[in-house]
Amino acid sequence: MKNAARRKKLLFLITKSNWGGAQRYVYDLATNLSQEQFDMVVVLGGEGPLKQKLEEKRVRTIVIHSFQRDINIVKELNATGELFQILRKEKPDIVHLNSSKAGGLGALVARLCGIPCILFTAHGWPFKEKRPFVMRSMIHIATWLTVVLSHKTIVVSKKDEELGKSMWFVRGKIKHIPIALNETKFLSKEKAEEFLFWPEVDSYIIHSIRLVTIAELTKNKGLQYGIDMIQELQNRNPDKYTYNVFGDGEERTDLTKRSEKVLNSKGQPIVRFLNIFEYKYPNLQKPKFADFSTSASRYLKAFDIFILPSVKEGTPYVLLEAAAAGLPIVATNVVEQEAKDTPHIYFVPPGNGQALADKVEALTKQMPPKTTNVIVGTTVMSFEKMLERTYSLYTLHS
Repeated sequence: MKNAARRKKLLFLITKSNWGGAQRYVYDLATNLSQEQFDMVVVLGGEGPLKQKLEEKRVRTIVIHSFQRDINIVKELNATGELFQILRKEKPDIVHLNSSKAGGLGALVARLCGIPCILFTAHGWPFKEKRPFVMRSMIHIATWLTVVLSHKTIVVSKKDEELGKSMWFVRGKIKHIPIALNETKFLSKEKAEEFLFWPEVDSYIIHSIRLVTIAELTKNKGLQYGIDMIQELQNRNPDKYTYNVFGDGEERTDLTKRSEKVLNSKGQPIVRFLNIFEYKYPNLQKPKFADFSTSASRYLKAFDIFILPSVKEGTPYVLLEAAAAGLPIVATNVVEQEAKDTPHIYFVPPGNGQALADKVEALTKQMPPKTTNVIVGTTVMSFEKMLERTYSLYTLHS
């Protein structure tokens, strides 16, 4: 009981309970920081995969039902009231905010509650998104206020560090701590193919050059340009390529409709959306989709080239995973500063399906050998180092 009394209360706050990069970041921290030092709780919006995965690891969660990504004044007020009550009840020593909505609202409420240590991790600045000038300016101001109200702000990319330090009066609050892989287990190429493809149905996929993307289906991920890419490749080289997208999100319906027009010469779809990442399979029987996602990365060795068509990014985990799986990568240059040391990565301008197709076509003519080495370079650190540097910020004010 004496040891428990000395533990600091650490409260993570994140807007959505789906499974994306920000959610994985919270999960990795909450399940790997010392339970002898921290009494941890994760406050989140919704009943999604993050909540289920945390509860499997016996990490306590609290749901704010009014949390959502889009702005709604009534729900914002309700969420503010819910969060205020939670912080007053939990009395955390440290609040670690993740995602823009949770960051802005959480920083304000945490200040009003007198929380000793408030950290905000920016998983990509929201004002980089393509929006009308007035809206982007308002988002920029709101983001600046979030940083002002937080004691420290973690950024996961060097580009975001530069942008953060260019904001007025907050230069000293910005801290660059790159994300790192905790543990990535891949199925062998043969096993991954066995679980994903069925000869009687997917023979045309099995014999194709298989392109793959893992992403939340939002506009920032640029999947529409990925579909433009595969259509261009089909026009140039009929029936040579297929494209698999692991993910789900708000753009799923529109992207599915767009992809339905992309067919091979036999009228078969060459774009597949796999909205659930983890398969359940008894004794190598035909796999069934589980009710929640875990990680699509374990299947990466079943594919030939990884595509990252994003128009806005921080440093995505999937880039590290694709490199660890040994896949060549075609990515937009929004990640070039962070990923320039990645083996076998090739950059193109964002928002350009033809440029993606050009690079894929050139790459397949000279496919580089696969490597099992994780990315090397100054932008990547060990998971233990990431934990250590994050932990050091928790001790600054608490």
